[in-house]
Amino acid sequence: MVGLSLDPPERAVVLFVDEKSRIQALNRLQPILPMMPATPERRSNDYVRRGTTSLFAALDIASGKVIGSLRQHHRATEFKKFLVQIDTEVPADLAVHLILDNYATHKTPEIVAGCSATPASKSTPLRRRGRGSTWSSAGSASSPRTRSSALRTRV
Repeated sequence: MVGLSLDPPERAVVLFVDEKSRIQALNRLQPILPMMPATPERRSNDYVRRGTTSLFAALDIASGKVIGSLRQHHRATEFKKFLVQIDTEVPADLAVHLILDNYATHKTPEIVAGCSATPASKSTPLRRRGRGSTWSSAGSASSPRTRSSALRTRV
């Protein structure tokens, strides 16, 4: 996986995809008081809950670009929409290689079929370092799962 990110195939982009579910959406009751000379920015402790949201993100290490999306739910349907968003934001002449963790949303039949629809796609399980490991914390050979795909959307 490290080799793929450091030396990607020609005419390809390697994206590390992860998600964070159940992010609390909070609004402060009072406006934030701005910084002034010798006074730091101040916020009130009061807030209103606005439910939860899920963040989907894809990081291109080579360029540092992040493709992100906030969704109301965290299901395969929303993940599929995020894959379509990736497909629209990456230039059409580039193959897309996705590095995914082992989350159940990534392994639904609909998502697997969509990523496997091209001859260049493959799915290779890698060792998992420990419970709760993700690609961002797992290191080189320990990432839970890699799915490499010329995505050009079959999803």
